[in-house]
Amino acid sequence: MQGTTSTGVTRSPGGRPAAGLAAAIRSGIAAGRYQVGQFVPSVRELSWRHSVAGETARRALKSLEVEGLLSAEPRHGYRVIAQPEQPDRTLPISYLLSGVEGASTQWSDLHQMLLVEFQRLAAEEGRSLVSVSYGRRPTTEVVEQIRAARVCGVVVDSITSELQEIVGRAGLPTVLVDFCGEELPCDAVGQDGYWGGVAAVSYLLERGHRKIAWIGPQLVEADDHVGQRLGGSVGALARAGLRLQSNMIIEAPYRDAAAFAKAARALLSRKDPPTAVVALWRHAAVAVGRAARELGLVIGKDLDLVGWCTAEAYESTFVPSFPPGQVPPAMVWSVAEMVRAAHSLLEMRRANPDAPPKLVIVRPQLRTAADSPRDER
Repeated sequence: MQGTTSTGVTRSPGGRPAAGLAAAIRSGIAAGRYQVGQFVPSVRELSWRHSVAGETARRALKSLEVEGLLSAEPRHGYRVIAQPEQPDRTLPISYLLSGVEGASTQWSDLHQMLLVEFQRLAAEEGRSLVSVSYGRRPTTEVVEQIRAARVCGVVVDSITSELQEIVGRAGLPTVLVDFCGEELPCDAVGQDGYWGGVAAVSYLLERGHRKIAWIGPQLVEADDHVGQRLGGSVGALARAGLRLQSNMIIEAPYRDAAAFAKAARALLSRKDPPTAVVALWRHAAVAVGRAARELGLVIGKDLDLVGWCTAEAYESTFVPSFPPGQVPPAMVWSVAEMVRAAHSLLEMRRANPDAPPKLVIVRPQLRTAADSPRDER
């Protein structure tokens, strides 16, 4: 919940007024009240004037130093060295990549695509990207590294309460990418998994299917992406007056390709197999396609299938996984769109540091072979 002090300093989300005080000083610099070369008020004066603790005022000044607006001069205070609009154009953004040891190739590829797109966007703006892997490193060490790089914003692929607290104290805008959860910890961008499930099943229903199966990671060990995509699929069936039968829900360990292959073959080998399968993970769809080939089934004729893939990997990875003429539809979402949305959120947060956390959803679109001539090689 937001609140204000008696002097009007707006507290940041989580009740910390340092970001609000930093915003007030930043506005004063932009308005010319504090000229380049002049000193801003001291910690003691800021603390008294805005009714905040001395440590709060000190954090606000340090965050503006990180932004490149102020320079700390021992025994004198903080001198203005730049206008707010200047560092926006030149200071780097940091992308913090959590540890992915043991992750599947699919997720490693996703992180790599995110990194590439952030690098491309940074290059377009004439700024650099500071990429930091922090899997097993102390959080304080990582934050010190990005502060030393004088970054103006932080993008993370996962966030702990400790990281959020430390980055928040540093006054750095933070955006979480590929978010999927119930509680929004900070500004975030996520995939619309529920809509993806709805659209996939709706497509199969329009083609006359009523015996539809689901195959995906185990709910007990996976993240909320599973629940959202499964929930959308179940919801679409319910609106059509149908149910997803329990024997048509196939789960396999999240990163076990062999288990997915075995489960897909067992599903399609039943005496009364499904006529269509929803496989909203790329590796799951590939497993179903491979099992279909082994059993002599033709996708699009004997079996309909809907997969899931990023737009960036569709032509290079998804399409080649299936025989010519048998590339199934896929729910496709754009990594580049997610990156640009994250960048916009960083800019919004810099301009409005005390606004409530915002979530932007990237919606996948159904892509069929007809949408891509190369699919019919």
